[in-house]
Formats: sequence, C-alpha cells, structure tokens
Amino acid sequence: MLKVANIFSNDMVLQRDKNITVWGLGDEERTVTVTLNGVSVQTQVCDGRWTGVLPPMSAGGEYEMTVSDGCTEKKFCRIMIGEVWFCGGQSNMELELQNAKGGKEVLENLTPDCNVRFYYTQKRGTLDEMFYEDENNTAWSQASKDNSRAWSAVGFFFGRKLAKDLGVTVGLIGCNWGGTSASAWVDRPTLENNAEIRSYIDEYEKRIEGKTVEEQIKEYRDYQKFERVWDKKYGELLQKDPTMSWEKANEIMKDVYNQILLISTIAAIVTASVALLLMNFSRSGRTVDESRAWLKRIIITWAILNGLGFIMSYVTPFFADGRWNG
Repeated sequence: MLKVANIFSNDMVLQRDKNITVWGLGDEERTVTVTLNGVSVQTQVCDGRWTGVLPPMSAGGEYEMTVSDGCTEKKFCRIMIGEVWFCGGQSNMELELQNAKGGKEVLENLTPDCNVRFYYTQKRGTLDEMFYEDENNTAWSQASKDNSRAWSAVGFFFGRKLAKDLGVTVGLIGCNWGGTSASAWVDRPTLENNAEIRSYIDEYEKRIEGKTVEEQIKEYRDYQKFERVWDKKYGELLQKDPTMSWEKANEIMKDVYNQILLISTIAAIVTASVALLLMNFSRSGRTVDESRAWLKRIIITWAILNGLGFIMSYVTPFFADGRWNG
C-alpha cells in the first residue's frame, strides 16, 4: 500500500533552490520512485516508511510529480516551485480574509493569477482518528473567491506582496489557532530548560498526572461538547433578543462583576497566603524566588481582573446607548 504524506497534493508549492524531500508509507522493502520535472530519485521502504530527496530546483511550473512503487502510482498536477512560508500563531494569524478589513472586496476580484496558494492544517489537539480523517480531507488550493475565504488574512497579504516582488508563486501553510497558549508554539526542551517558562510544563504535568491518554482525550471531548451546548444556547438567546439593550447588558455585567469579585478575592487570599508561607518558611532559595514571583502574579491578576470588571460595571452606565451621559 503506497501512501504519500497529505501535505503533497495537486496545486502544491515546493520550495525553490532547496532539496525537496518527499515522504510517505509503503510496503516493506519496496522501491519507491519519485519523479518531478524530469528528475527521478529512488528509495527503499524501511519499517513501513520511505523518504526521497530530490535536488534543488529553480522557480517554475506548472509541473507533474509521480510517486510509484511498481504496483501503485500516485500523480500530482499543477505543481509550482517557488517560495513556501509557514503561517503559525494565534488569533492574529488566524483572522480569515473574509473578515479582514477590505477582505470582501479582495475576494470579489481574486483569481489564481495572484500567484498565492494555501494549505491549511487541521485544528485538532490530539492525534486520534478524527485528526487523520480531517488530514485526509485537506489539500492545497489556488486563490479564488470561494477557496480563499478562510485563508489567513495576514498570510495572504504577505504572500501576495512577496509573489509580486519576487515574481514567483508563494505557498502558505496555515497552522494557527486562536486562544492557544504561547507555550504550545515552543518546543518542549526549551520550556524545560528555561526557568522563566518551565512553569508551563510543570503545570501541564501536574494536570495530566495519573491520567491515561484516553482519559485526557475524553476530557477534551467533554469540553468540546460543553462548548457546542453553550454556543447553541447563546445563539438561541440572540434569536430571542437580537438587539439586547445597553441597560440589560450593563445589569448582567454588574452581576457578573460582583460574582467574579467575590470568587477572585477569596482565591487571591488563599493563594497569596500559600505564597507568603513558602517565602517565609521555605529553606530553598529557588522556592522563595518562585513564591515571590507567584505573589506578584496573583496581585497583578487580581487587580487587572477586578479593574476591568469595575470599568465595565460602573463606568459604562455613564454611556447611555453607547453615548456619554455624564
């Protein structure tokens, strides 16, 4: 069974002037031949995997690439060799072109001639069956009004300018997820070896201690289920009252603020007390330093959280219907 990694598909862009590595799965000891732009390389399947490395090629296209093991042949069309860039990050990179300023106007006139292509990785937190199922349904796409709606706006505008300036096709690999922790974009060794950010690893290890991978996945699935229910209820609320009044919103904010103030104050007192005890009675200098740092975080977090709540609850009343009413 010959399989080529999903990142390789019709309409893909490969990096110019660098070795081109192609990989996948196959039957043991079979010889796999990869051919692109008249150049072929052969490699052996070992432990069910194979990797072929083509020599650097100049920008150009469109080309075809074939991958064969003598029994099965995979063919990929409309391939360009140009610039490939990785668009990683959080919500700023995730912002879709259709929601960006001027994005709808750009989409109306967008054609493949802009020389930008896109591959979007799936937003999956675990390597389970759903991850691989989604990955199998992912492929490169050329620019068009319909194809490009969900492309990263930042990535697209960057890629379009680069393609124009360099005169080559630009391929963008979108790998972004709004709201993800910055620690998710840092490799584990760096997190472990840096005292300032090691707490991310320590907290993670503490949360998963004693839990199997299956249990962790179940917790994540339960959270997704709760989120879907919440979104549904929120949608129903908006349908019933699509124009919620400023006064009603302000009343809700006051109630939420009072609850947050109580809960956060109790939590801050308890955690600050623990930090103070460790600072005064621990014999470890490192523990004392970490406790002092945590005490600062607790105070700052409490101040910011309740400061914002105060502003939203007691300053906004001066704005009736969004206008100053002082």
